[in-house]
This record gives sequence, structure tokens and C-alpha cells, in this order.
Amino acid sequence: MVGELNIDNIKTALEKRDQSGGSFDFASAVSSSWNYIQYLYNSMTTSKNASSEFEDIVRCIDCEALQIADDGDGTAGFQHIPVYIQLYIFSLLSSHDLVRLSTTCKYWHALSEDELLWKSFLERDMVKWSIIGNRSNPITYTEVNSDLTFKQIYVRCHPNINVELPNFHLSSLLRSLLPKKPPKIVMFGPGLETNVRGITKKVIYNRNSLMFKVCGMFPGEFPGVGSGFDVLVKDSMKEMKLITLYSATKSERENGNMQNRAQRNRLLVAARHHPDGINDNIPEYELQDVLKDLCRSVDGFIFIVESTADSNFIEVGKSELFAVMKEAGLTHNAPLLVASCIPEVTTPRIPCIQVVKGLQLQQLNGPWQVHDVVIDNMSGIVPAFNWLIDAAQRK
Repeated sequence: MVGELNIDNIKTALEKRDQSGGSFDFASAVSSSWNYIQYLYNSMTTSKNASSEFEDIVRCIDCEALQIADDGDGTAGFQHIPVYIQLYIFSLLSSHDLVRLSTTCKYWHALSEDELLWKSFLERDMVKWSIIGNRSNPITYTEVNSDLTFKQIYVRCHPNINVELPNFHLSSLLRSLLPKKPPKIVMFGPGLETNVRGITKKVIYNRNSLMFKVCGMFPGEFPGVGSGFDVLVKDSMKEMKLITLYSATKSERENGNMQNRAQRNRLLVAARHHPDGINDNIPEYELQDVLKDLCRSVDGFIFIVESTADSNFIEVGKSELFAVMKEAGLTHNAPLLVASCIPEVTTPRIPCIQVVKGLQLQQLNGPWQVHDVVIDNMSGIVPAFNWLIDAAQRK
């Protein structure tokens, strides 16, 4: 609540600047920070139950420094606070508000560029992101000790800032003028056997769906596999040929038993040799031969996984995921959509970034994205499918 008080004061000053079209009221913004510090001080001195966080902050504040200078703008007083207290105040803001605040003066601009500040923003906010892709995965940049600053990583990875656009060349421009063939997409994963398995009914069998329309069926190109449905995404009028691969029988799927799933997975067999480029921690499995041919011929993949908090559904599907993507990588880097699903809006979920880590997606070479999806109202599924169709038609 204390932080909200300070943020509201600063936001009010920013809004007044935007509405008036004039310069930012620097003294008002600094005073809000002083009010926050003074509030902390008064809270600790008047309350017997002050938090340790408040106590640690207030102990470092020189009470004499709480006197705002008489030069009229309050800058001298603010700069006399220990720098890490100033950074703490800034850390309570959103990244958007911090960027706006940094335009007010040179000192605040320099302070807002602090590496530790943006590192804390990245660690705080990335667990809230509902979309993460291969080009917007913060783990990729932090693990390889990238030359990018934490602010640059944040801007590059934030889903509301980062927009993945294709590189337009003459050939791609010409291709865009030609009729686009609906991509053939394979949907698979452990989520088809858990509490989120209703996604197939929502997409394929719901005739009253406002999001999707099944336009027909198509036969399989390989013995026993490859048939599916022509599915239209009504929002964008984009079409795909959807093939669903189940790793278990209907009764086994309804039972929802995830124990020893890889060993009894009907899609997999024990690998004849260790798959190239896969971490030693991933068990050695490969696809049935007929499925290898299928996966080498399709244009994209949808991996369904349940991301309900405190579940282990993500780990159990790793072998299946890498077995499929290995075959796709032998002929082409087909895009992968990971639908991180929960049954209902109120269901606690594993953050998107944890799904990326759990599946070790940074090891894949082709394009991929993870999207948060809610099965009950199918929120998040339409932009996820639109991205996959576009990526499959661009490859």
C-alpha cells in the first residue's frame, strides 16, 4: 500500500504533464518520493509491528537529509538519499512508468539506466508474461552472458513491446501475393490426457464455437496416421489442417495416469542411439518409424501441456516433445506452439517462463512460442493459433 501511494503521486504528475502538454512537474514528483520516505520513517517510529524491510530502509536514512533544499525544485534533497534507496523507490514503478519518468531530467535518466534496477524488473515481470518465444526468451540471453544490458533484454523480450516481424525481401513479398496453402499442423502432448484434454472438443467438435469452424476432413498420407480436420480460425479467417496424435487409448486418456508415461507412450520406442543435440537428462526415446515420416512432412506443431500449479505434467512430456522435434529438424525447422493450459481462469498456473525452463525449449533450433491458454473460455488460443499459422506459412 505504501508503494502504491508513491506510484499514484508520480503517475498523477505524469498525467498532468500529458494533459497540459507542458513540462513535467519535477518538484511534485520528487516530493512524492520524499513523502514516501517520510511515511516509512513515521511508520517505523509509530508502529511496533513495522516490517524488517521498512526498518532496514529507514536505518540508512539521515534524518537531516529529509529536509528538502530551498532551491525550489527539491533536487538536492533527493540526491542526498543513499542511491540504493532512490533505486528502491524507482523499483516500485512499472517499467513503462520508469521509462517515462527517465525523460524528466539527466539525473533521473542516469538513475533509471541502472543495471541492477532492470535486472530486478526482468526477474519480477517475466513470471507474469503470457507469451514467450525463441526470440523473446530471457533465459537465452542470460545464460550465454549476452552483451545486451538488462534493459535491452527486457525490451526485447517483453510481449507487449516485442513484436516478431518477418524480414521482408522481394521474394517474400512476391510469395505474400500468392494464395497460401493451409499449413498441416500436428497437435500432441501430455495435456491431451489430463484435465485440459477438452481443448480438442473446443476446437474440433464444438459446432457452436465462435472461434473455430471445421470445414471438412482430409485423409492420411501414411498408413494409419495423418488424417485430420480442416479448421478455420474465424477471427483471422486463417485455415490449417489439424492432425491429432494421441499417445494412449481413450480409456487411458480418461484415466489420466501420468506415471511411466514415456515407457507406455504409443508414439515412442526406445532410441537406437542417443538423439543428437539433446541434453543427457532427457530419456532416450524416438518416434515410431511411420510417425517419423509424418513429422518430417508437416508444417508445424502444437504441444499441449497442463500448467496447473504444483503439477508435474510439464516434465513428463519432455521426451515426447524432443522426439517429435528431432524428426522435424532433420528436414526443416517447423515452428512449435506450446499451449500452456489450465482448466479454468481461477486455477493457479505455472508461469510461462517456468514452462520454458521445464521443457528446455532453448535447446530447440527452430521458431517456437509458449502461450498461456485457459480451456474453459479458450482465452489465449486464437492469437496462439494465428502466430503458428503465420510462422508455418513463412518457413
